[in-house]
Amino acid sequence: MANTASVQAGTAVASLTVTTPQPWGPKSRKRLAQAATAAGLPEPAVVTAMAAAAAASPPTDQARGRFVLVCIIGEDYPHLAVLDAQDRYTQLAAVTVRDPEAPAIDRAVADLIRMRSGPGVDRPTDLDWRTGLEVDRVRTELTGASRMPVLLPGHAEPVVADGADLDKAARPHLDQLVSALTQALADADIDQGDITTTGPGGLRRHRHGGASRAR
Repeated sequence: MANTASVQAGTAVASLTVTTPQPWGPKSRKRLAQAATAAGLPEPAVVTAMAAAAAASPPTDQARGRFVLVCIIGEDYPHLAVLDAQDRYTQLAAVTVRDPEAPAIDRAVADLIRMRSGPGVDRPTDLDWRTGLEVDRVRTELTGASRMPVLLPGHAEPVVADGADLDKAARPHLDQLVSALTQALADADIDQGDITTTGPGGLRRHRHGGASRAR
């Protein structure tokens, strides 16, 4: 990985940031630092995906507000977090945005594809690993394409998935954003009136999430 990055950049890697779904403890950080040293890489900074999305999101005004509200669409449900931008994006609150009556997003996408494959198609309760990988591929590819063929394991013919399938799968959960936002702000001990700017989140994997800004 170090060699590939150096070749693509045309220079040695000067800094390294690793994003993780959740904060890492000191032992995990130490092992990662040792691996980086062995690969000839600088000591890595480990940040959560939420913090990375907040830091990478450009401000909409001249000064970035103190509090940043980030919504990331994961493989299962949307996730909402409030971070303190003045304290290295420390996470103040986190809420999973979920409709308990609706399936997880990846499962819903797989069900939509199976329904399109024809009547009487088996719809197992859980996603097997091969189906999960194919749904993951389709969601990633749809970041840069409007339509994408997909062939689930056990199916004879591919079908076409598009962005509307992702929207339909995520919509029941996104409809719960207001109550999730209320809970997140209460947990962070800030008021809804402090939010001055909002922005949409992505419907793909967490690396394609979007950030909203508050101050």
